[in-house]
Amino acid sequence: MAFSNVKDAARDQPLTTLTAIFVLWKSLLFILAVASPGIGYDTSTDLLDWPGGGSVFAKLVRWDAIYFTQMAKDGHVFEQEWAFGVGISGLLSRVSRLLYDVTMPNVQQLAISGLVISHLSSWLSMLLVWHISRRLDPSEQQSTAFVAASLYIISPAGIFLSAPYTESVFAALHMLSYLLFIDGRTAFAGGRAGAGSLLNIGSGTALAFSIIMRSNGILSGFIFAWDAYEACVRLLRRRGSALDLQRLLSLVVAGVVAGFGFVLPQYLAWTEYCEGRDPASVRSWCQNVVPSIFTFVQSHYWNVGLFRYWTISNIPLFLLAAPTLALLIGSGIDGAVRAVYFRKSPDAYYLAIPQLILAVLALTTYHVQIITRIASGYPWWYIWLAAERPRSVKTAVRWMALYALIQGGLYASFLPPA
Repeated sequence: MAFSNVKDAARDQPLTTLTAIFVLWKSLLFILAVASPGIGYDTSTDLLDWPGGGSVFAKLVRWDAIYFTQMAKDGHVFEQEWAFGVGISGLLSRVSRLLYDVTMPNVQQLAISGLVISHLSSWLSMLLVWHISRRLDPSEQQSTAFVAASLYIISPAGIFLSAPYTESVFAALHMLSYLLFIDGRTAFAGGRAGAGSLLNIGSGTALAFSIIMRSNGILSGFIFAWDAYEACVRLLRRRGSALDLQRLLSLVVAGVVAGFGFVLPQYLAWTEYCEGRDPASVRSWCQNVVPSIFTFVQSHYWNVGLFRYWTISNIPLFLLAAPTLALLIGSGIDGAVRAVYFRKSPDAYYLAIPQLILAVLALTTYHVQIITRIASGYPWWYIWLAAERPRSVKTAVRWMALYALIQGGLYASFLPPA
């Protein structure tokens, strides 16, 4: 994509232009996936019960998408499936029953529903990046918001924002949470306590649903914790400001609601594997001080843990993740420093810190290659790149487009990285 006419496109119907770019890019990825040769080295997708023995949409049901569609059809059958939570499988099941008016949707119906959900969510996420960018600095030119939203479209997450995966839905809910939070801060700054309280609680609710989709959304609970801390400080200094007290209460409620999104899947797993069971037969994680099936499954089945991924054989995966990690860490530090020390765009601080924590965890604990797709749900690095590093945008676009296109072909052929 060329950005030589960004100013004109941003001035004349920017959202329409962005939608056109979105459709073209998604169409290219879909054609690439469908045209990819063979079934790859893994035949798991073909083992699913496809109507007629096969489907063109099977090319997009690879890797974790197999788990998502199977769980949407049959529920959580095996313990390791709890690593993927309950969000996307439940959503796939409900949307499929609604779209096809059936009680038990088949795999193809689930796959098509997943594509609809992912594309719609991805389009909404693009709009949210645009709106968040405008909120951070209303005086800036629309071209910055336009470029930031365009960068989201051509994200290194690539095909994962089209396939029946969690990334698109997570991004839409996560970014909605940020947008409502920023609007809540603005409302309180203007003395509109009622509107600010509702926006904060709405932000917590959106974050709760995003956490149900992807547990790393819990990192963004930081925004409520830090804002509550600042409200406490102001409350003490002002000796009982009613506005600060209402702000603090709304933030506490928002944080509790957001936390519910993390607790709910754990509770459902507890009732299935632990509650009422003979102590001699329950799984080991049930006896932990904090009995989290997610933590156990990630560690036991996927070998997730501090520095466990730091092996010689994984060096290529760290290299693949390096550009995304560099952008997340660089933009995160810059956003936090400028907000704290230079008092410029203080709202950026709330967006920068969660993505910085995410990058550190990906570098030290996660399967590092997934950062290229889970970073898609964090808006700050797109906005930072568009606003602070405009000369680097073309280079970033070339890298993201090339990575996404290669990744799309590999994914459809069931080849790593995923």
